[in-house]
Amino acid sequence: MTEETVAVKPELGSKAEAESGSVNLRSSDGDILESQTSPLQFLWSILLTIGLCFFLFKIFGGLIGSKITTPAFKSVKSTDYGSGWPFPEHKIGTLKCRHEKFGGIKRPIITIILGGIEYGLNGAAKSKGGYVDARTAMAKSEWGTYKLGATNKIIKDGNKLCR
Repeated sequence: MTEETVAVKPELGSKAEAESGSVNLRSSDGDILESQTSPLQFLWSILLTIGLCFFLFKIFGGLIGSKITTPAFKSVKSTDYGSGWPFPEHKIGTLKCRHEKFGGIKRPIITIILGGIEYGLNGAAKSKGGYVDARTAMAKSEWGTYKLGATNKIIKDGNKLCR
């Protein structure tokens, strides 16, 4: 087996290649064997890519997603609300509140966790947050209507958590 030596010379090709900082390794026949990018050009392309990602996230992240804050929570008991406690199947729960931004408006999302299920207490939690309506866990009257009890007080207590 014989080895063949190919003469390779670094060469700046066109004026555009010279300005971009790229170097082409060419064979004696003029064929490009390898193209190298300068470290500065590589760094510049990385910075542009990162900048583009942040720009797209800033634009589309605000339109598609919503800004969520860390929830505040506290334990609540049926004894805290006396006979107004609207959840007869549960004696304790976890009241939570966080803010979410929808269409540029910051709204409180107030939920309660009862028996491992997180229920929406206010309209934003049920509609925008997608939580199950808390009324499904409430007692019903003999006519089939919900016994809301102290629901307004529970929502006010949840709203205080968001402040």
